[in-house]
Amino acid sequence: MISCNIPLYSQPDDVQVKKELNTILEELGMKNKADENQREIKINPIIKFLGNLIIKIISLIARAGPALLVIIIIVLVFIAGSVGLRFYSSIRQKKDESAKLNKIEAGTQGYTHKKEYNEYIQNAELLARSGHYGKALVLLHKASIIYLHIQKILLAGEYHTNNEIRIGLRSNKEYYESFCKLANTAELVTFRSEAISKNKYNELSELYKKSFIL
Repeated sequence: MISCNIPLYSQPDDVQVKKELNTILEELGMKNKADENQREIKINPIIKFLGNLIIKIISLIARAGPALLVIIIIVLVFIAGSVGLRFYSSIRQKKDESAKLNKIEAGTQGYTHKKEYNEYIQNAELLARSGHYGKALVLLHKASIIYLHIQKILLAGEYHTNNEIRIGLRSNKEYYESFCKLANTAELVTFRSEAISKNKYNELSELYKKSFIL
């Protein structure tokens, strides 16, 4: 029978292994990442305090009688309602301010169009009195375009030429024929420098007044 005289050593436990590992790491000037991670997991004292406080409050509410519980619920509902009302009021105020600003801008734009429209009419009358019927008619033609924009018969910015406006008015007989006659004559004056008589101007002026007076 063979006997073994080799001494038996007990296996080191986790604590001993960890201790030896820490000793070696300290000698090498290194930190134990496992310990560092464990330290990072430690709960912040403030968070721990708040957590304990919340738990105590919940426990207090749970032990409170029905009357106290109702009072606490009412107070919480009141606080939540106040916060919600302030939030809603803030949003509503911003919307109202935005709507007012849009209304002011729209009103200013309308005022600008009307002012320009009136200036064209007044200048056309002055030119006609001076015998400049062609130039006066061109201004009436420009005023007719502004009229269509003011009345929202045509949307401003979508029509840039007389031909585009004619196309846009094809389904509106009330303005189509009048505009075409004014535009055709104004184009002859502008691009061909053709002169028009007083009678022709008066005829087109009456047509303008019939269709494009605000």
